[in-house]
Amino acid sequence: MDQSAQVTDRIPQSPNALQPDLSMMSRRFFPAMFACLVSAAPALAQATADRVYYRDKAQDGKVVSLDGEAKETVSNVQVLGPDKKIKGTISAADMIRIDYGTVPGVERNGQLAAIAQEGGTDALKAVAAFRDLMKFPGATGNPKAKRYLEFRELVWSAKIVDAKAGDDFKTEGKLLANRLVAFSKANAANWESWITARLAARYLCELEDVPAAADAMSILGKNMALAAELRYEAKLVEAGYLFRANKRLDAESILKELAADQAFPATGGLRERLGIFEEIVKAPLPPPERKEGDPPATPEETEARTGPVKAAAVKIEALIAKAKDPTARGAGYSALGEVYLRHGLLRDAMWAYLWVDVVYNQDRDEQVKAVNRLVQIFGVLKEKDKGEGEKDRAETYRERLPKIRG
Repeated sequence: MDQSAQVTDRIPQSPNALQPDLSMMSRRFFPAMFACLVSAAPALAQATADRVYYRDKAQDGKVVSLDGEAKETVSNVQVLGPDKKIKGTISAADMIRIDYGTVPGVERNGQLAAIAQEGGTDALKAVAAFRDLMKFPGATGNPKAKRYLEFRELVWSAKIVDAKAGDDFKTEGKLLANRLVAFSKANAANWESWITARLAARYLCELEDVPAAADAMSILGKNMALAAELRYEAKLVEAGYLFRANKRLDAESILKELAADQAFPATGGLRERLGIFEEIVKAPLPPPERKEGDPPATPEETEARTGPVKAAAVKIEALIAKAKDPTARGAGYSALGEVYLRHGLLRDAMWAYLWVDVVYNQDRDEQVKAVNRLVQIFGVLKEKDKGEGEKDRAETYRERLPKIRG
């Protein structure tokens, strides 16, 4: 007899004959299966939850994470618990990344491998991991997946560029800046654009294309879907780049727009920065550039020109000292440095930028801007570091740049 026949012979033919066996199975098997499912539920939920990484201002910018369901907008990310209640709301300005529980079109094991690289320091491996994920069929066809993969690849590409110097930085920085601008425009409805637009502006400023840096910030400043506070922040940062580009009238136009906005905060860091910038634009205009063959300025001419500048600086520094927000102070000293620089007061400019680098360095972009200016200033002053070898101070600050960018 074949095996199938043997098995058939063992099956009860009467329907009633099955009842005792099913009853026994129900008593023994289903409660145990239910208990297993209940105990496994937290693990299953955890496996599919999103993990949101951000900087916690209450903990001095410490990087923390929150698990749950991520609900994203251009201005923030809300994290919901299993009961759909909000566990936390994180501003786009504080966001770092989201490790999604599920990415449409991306195989989970591949995503976990990329996430593992995010926990390391090898930027090349992280970039390679996210580029590999882009090869999954359908991964870049889904808007969420495409945005996620491109954003993380750009962030890690930036870490590679940040470590560059000289011509390598100029070449790769320009290429990356263009990609960041394109991403910011294509994803203007998402929180990642805040990070990529600011990063693009910083690169363009370092590359001495400061008007383009201001344009990158205008992507955010003109985005009416962005929360008002973030738009105001973006416009003030844009004004700072315009000061650096010596586009005073354009900067003044932004300041007048903000001052006339009845919704602009009456107090706080944004208001402090606006007040400092309004005093900046009152400073004397720089003199016409001297032409070859012009006689050198006499001490009297120099005093007549620089006296009003230093008088204006006293008023600016009084507002900086009055400000309670360290980022407002940093932005103020950075803009004051530009005033001094335009008038050839290099040593005064040096001290303004040193305040940004050493004390009011909470905004990394402002610190990078300041250190770049210090490289230029010390390149003219030809000062040496004290100690063995008396290293050129311009070179000292040039070497610091890759360390503070990241």
